[in-house]
Amino acid sequence: GKLIPIYNNEVNVTLKVGEFAEIAGLPVGFGYEVTEVAGNYHAYKSTTDEDETITVNFVNSALVDVSVEKLWFDTDDSLVRPASITINLMDGDAVVASAEVSQDENGLWSHTFSNLPKYDANGRAINYTVQEVEIAGYAPSYELNAEGKWLITNKLKRGCFTITKQIAGEAVEAQTKEYSFNIAGPETVNGVYKAGSGEVTFNKGQAEVSITGNGSVTIEGLPEGAYTVTEKQDDVAIQGYRWSVSDNGSVTADVANGGYGQVIITNTYTPEKPEIKTGDLTITKQIVGGGDLAAAKEYHFTVTGPNDYQQKVSITGAGSVTLSELQPGTYNVTEENAAIDGYTWSVEGNGNVLVIAEKNAEITITNSYQQIEPKKGSLSVAKKVVVDGGELTDVDTSTDFNFTIKLSDSTVDGVYGDITFVAGVAETTLHHGERKTAVGLPAGVDYIVTEKETADYIADAVEKTGVITEDGAEVEFTNTRTVTPPIQPTPPTPVIPENPENPGNDDPGSDDSGDDDPIEPFIPTIPLDQPPVPLTETPVEELILDEDVPLSGLPEEEEVLLDEEVPLAKVPKTGDNLVLWFFAALASGLAALGLSRKRG
Repeated sequence: GKLIPIYNNEVNVTLKVGEFAEIAGLPVGFGYEVTEVAGNYHAYKSTTDEDETITVNFVNSALVDVSVEKLWFDTDDSLVRPASITINLMDGDAVVASAEVSQDENGLWSHTFSNLPKYDANGRAINYTVQEVEIAGYAPSYELNAEGKWLITNKLKRGCFTITKQIAGEAVEAQTKEYSFNIAGPETVNGVYKAGSGEVTFNKGQAEVSITGNGSVTIEGLPEGAYTVTEKQDDVAIQGYRWSVSDNGSVTADVANGGYGQVIITNTYTPEKPEIKTGDLTITKQIVGGGDLAAAKEYHFTVTGPNDYQQKVSITGAGSVTLSELQPGTYNVTEENAAIDGYTWSVEGNGNVLVIAEKNAEITITNSYQQIEPKKGSLSVAKKVVVDGGELTDVDTSTDFNFTIKLSDSTVDGVYGDITFVAGVAETTLHHGERKTAVGLPAGVDYIVTEKETADYIADAVEKTGVITEDGAEVEFTNTRTVTPPIQPTPPTPVIPENPENPGNDDPGSDDSGDDDPIEPFIPTIPLDQPPVPLTETPVEELILDEDVPLSGLPEEEEVLLDEEVPLAKVPKTGDNLVLWFFAALASGLAALGLSRKRG
């Protein structure tokens, strides 16, 4: 609670290190500024604002000065050095301050950065350094001397490059010839520089050097930059030779500080050949026949001539091609194989032709084409009907059997013999014993013959395939109708009387005492139009009579008598109908039984 007077809205407070002052009761809503009176120190101020209380902290640091001096090591400072340079004061990587420095009246390049804080706000000692903004052509170095002054030494960036002259070819004179070169470098390059055993003078980057034959020269101590070397071509020609120069005679080398550049320029000399007069050769292609195929075909030729000359040329259709600048002499023109499918061909005109200087020789090659007639063949389709178990009827011979014929060549269209095709497909009808033939069909074509289903008939195949040949192709379809034989009638079962005492009367209670008629034997009948039953189809059963087993219906006391009036049944012979014989024998037995009883 110390009262502090206010004058002109200002409050002055004096504090020692570590002390603080609090000013309370200030009106709200006004702006306040706290400043420290400048002194031989650097003040760091920080402000915080919390709960309507503003706190201002001051940290004071001692002051230091940083001095820097610029030194130059070059040959001609009046032309190379810039008028001024820029030096940055650095705290680590951060630029603290910058100064533009130039030469003073004493010829010195120097500057002092004054009143710098020795410490930062956290009490860290600041390590000040200096850094020069880059100057083209100079390499800086930095040193802090014992007095605490920074020394910046600038040296020219230096390098060297070598110019090499190479000679190729057969010109001996070129080996001793002197070749001259222009050098163009940075405009700041001036003065005399060592060049091999001699010197070379640069004026605003321009200089000239000379090299004899296969030789070279190295220029040393050059400032950094690009140097372009161009050969002078005024006096490089040698009589009797044609010459050429690599890279059009101009090459650029980059010279870096401490680096080495290289330029190589090569001149090639070849003997001039005497002028030889030449001639031309025109090859003309003519075509006879062959239609559009021959007109669109590309024809190939091989041309040979003097000095191992060989050239291949092509002509499309009827046309020509000309070979120029041919050495005079005999040339051979040969056409390669020019065959076209479906044609025979011949060629006329292949052979030699003489080419004369400054003249145009001509050769005409004619190809003749003759179309080859295509091979023809035929296809014959036949129908046959078979009846299984019967004979052919009028229905069998008049029934329509329908077929589809399909060829692999859809261009077959029109009437071909007995069959008409539409786009390679034909429909036709055949009867029993009938055959239809398609003639004039292209040989080599595949065919498929398909028979459509016909009621009551079974075909031996649904389809048959093959290839049309010049000898002709034949297919036959066989259809079978099967006849089922009628069912044999079952013969009636014979009736045996139930009352053997009165065979004429089946009723045992009957008073009929009249004479009993003998039982008429039943003889089964078989229609004459039925075939006899084969002996092998009827099983033969053996009848075994057992004495202990009485015959059915016969009293034991009655005796069976054989009457001469009753004929015995015939004994069956091999091949007789056994069924008929069985029933005949049974009837005969029954008749004999009745007769015996009557007599008794």
